[in-house]
This record gives sequence, structure tokens and C-alpha cells, in this order.
Amino acid sequence: MKLFKYGVYALCASAMLSISSCFNLDEEPYSEIIEEDYVPTEADEIALLATTYSQLRFVMDWYGLFDLQEESGDVIVTPTRPNGWDDGGTYKQMHKHTWDNQQGQPQSIWDYCYKGIANANKILKRADEGFFTEQSKPKVVAEVKGVRALWYSILCDTHGNIPIQTSFNEEVPVQSTRKQVFDFIINELKEVMPNLPTEVNKSTYGRLTQWGAKCLMARMYLNAGVYTGTPMWNECLEQCNDIINSGLFSLETNYTDIFKTENSGCVETIFAIPYDEVYNEGDNNGPVFGAHMKFLSSNSRKVFNMQTTPWGGSAANPQFINSYDPDDMRLKYTWLQGDQYSPDGVLITTFPNKLPSIYKTDTDDGYRVGKYEIKVGAKSLLSTDFPY
Repeated sequence: MKLFKYGVYALCASAMLSISSCFNLDEEPYSEIIEEDYVPTEADEIALLATTYSQLRFVMDWYGLFDLQEESGDVIVTPTRPNGWDDGGTYKQMHKHTWDNQQGQPQSIWDYCYKGIANANKILKRADEGFFTEQSKPKVVAEVKGVRALWYSILCDTHGNIPIQTSFNEEVPVQSTRKQVFDFIINELKEVMPNLPTEVNKSTYGRLTQWGAKCLMARMYLNAGVYTGTPMWNECLEQCNDIINSGLFSLETNYTDIFKTENSGCVETIFAIPYDEVYNEGDNNGPVFGAHMKFLSSNSRKVFNMQTTPWGGSAANPQFINSYDPDDMRLKYTWLQGDQYSPDGVLITTFPNKLPSIYKTDTDDGYRVGKYEIKVGAKSLLSTDFPY
């Protein structure tokens, strides 16, 4: 490994009419540090570990996990509108379950997940090569394997029978059955559990703890009947009870507090995916929280005094909205509905609970996702951490 160190040299001259002098800037420059002489610090470990997590921000990015799960589900619909949104029929294909192997959303999930898995395998390879100290290695390996299991859990849910790649090389892995993927995830989590942290504080926020791993196991067990053909309700309950009995988490008094812009202190969140409207700018910095640009109408710019104009595509399926119990307050707090006012009280537009056709509908038809806070002055990115 080569780390480069560049010095900054200052050339000084005295302001004299006839005399100029040069100072001796003797310095021993270093162009590299020999790998055998390099001892990684905790900061180096955190920087490396971040590469296994950063791709998780794809959850609320364009063609991310939210898109894949909800466009193909009963909740979200993206119809053709006056400003477009036909997009070659991609959203209609997801809604009607007529997609093929050229569909962008499943391919996007595949790419993101295997990039995260490759990053994890790269770190595990470095661990085998002695990059980490003997003291820190067990903790690093446990955390990386745990996050890798999380990536595989997403693929198990969205794709089913997939290749399991556990080494950083160019070998073509053999495809596994969905049950084999399930068993791999559970076994990995059980193996690493003792070496994962139990603390819940700023140092573990956004990182996989024992409680996050137990939550992931509970989710796998909850769906075991689908994944393996054998329900595992008691195993799911056991993991949930462990989390509850830890006393480290509790339900928020207000439902909306979980999804506020400043929600990093939420006592209900077991594992969060952190976002930042400034530092997660996309491209080289990875995926971002930009889903609200797809949810909101172009008229929402004036409602929230936004610094950008939303694209206005996705809306709630009216049949799903009609399935709410009228007394369920989540209907109010999850969906932007009815009359929409600017911060100074001017009526801007109205979101009715209707979508006349997936092939043609008006700009503001349909309730819009408002679950994740759209603060006044919002930009094209949000800072709301995702409670995974």
C-alpha cells in the first residue's frame, strides 16, 4: 500500500532593493510509506468500513430499493402525466408485473448490492493479509460480515436464487437456491454476533450492532415461510424479545419524530442509514436521498419554499388509501393530501385521492408521500436518516 505525502513549500524573498536571499528549506520528502511499516489507526478502520455501508443510501435514491418494492407493490403508482413519466413504460411494467430482464430497477438493486458485497469482500481480504491489528481484527471482520449479510438479505428478498460470493477474486460463483442464501445469512449473523458491539451511542450510530443484527435475523425469520417454505415464527419472536428486553430502544411519543430531518437521536431506530443534503451529493459520493423529487408535484416547490422544482411523478394508489381505518392517524402523517398551502398560508394546489388512469392523469392527481419530512427550504436532497 502506498500513501503519498506532499509538502507545501513557501518561497520567500526579502523586499530589498539590491539584496535578495534564499532560505534553506532542507526537508526529507516522503513519496511512500512501506506497507510493512504502516500501522492502521482506528480512523483508517472507520474509513474502510464506510465503503461497506455507503451504498446502502441507494434505498431512497433513483431506481433504489424503495422504487423496486413500492412500484411493484400496492402502494405507489407512477402514471403518465402532462410533464412526462411514461419513460418507455418502465413504471407501468412494474405496476402490472410485466417486466423482463431489461428492467432497470431490478438491475439497479443487483448492481448496488453486489458493489456493497465486493467492498466487504475486499476488506475481509485485507484482514486476512494482516492489515488490521490482532486486537481490532475480530471486531472489524464481524462488522463487515454482518453488513455483507444485510446486502445478501436484500437480494434474497428481491431476487431469490443468487450467487453467494465470499472472496475478492474474479472467479464466477455458482448460483445458490433461495433457501441456501437464507441459511448463509442466518449462519453468518450467528457467527459474528458475539463480536458485534452492544453499545448504542454516537460511535455506533449508522453501524451494525448486535441489535441491528438481531433485527435483521428477525426480518429473515419473519419471511422464512416465503424464503424457505418453512415458517419460523418462534425464532422471529425470540430475536424481537431480545431487542425489547435490552431496554435500549422505545417507541417515540410522536410517530412523526421518527422521520424528521433531525432524527439521529430517535430512540426507536435500531439501525439507521444516514443521509446528508450537503455531504451526500451523489455521483462519486454514492447514492442519495432524492426520492422526494419523484414524489412531489412541481407545485410543491411553493408549498415548501423549496430551492428546487420536484419532478412530480409518483402518487398513492387510491385503493390503498381507501384501505386505511379513518381513525388511523398515520394516514394524515404519511400522505400529503387535500389542499396544499404555502408557508404564508396561500392555497397553492390540491391533491385529490384519485388517479383516473395509469396512462393519463393530471399533474396534481393523487396523494403524495409526506412521511419523510420535507422541511421549508428543502433542496434536491434530504438529510432525513432512514430507519432501516
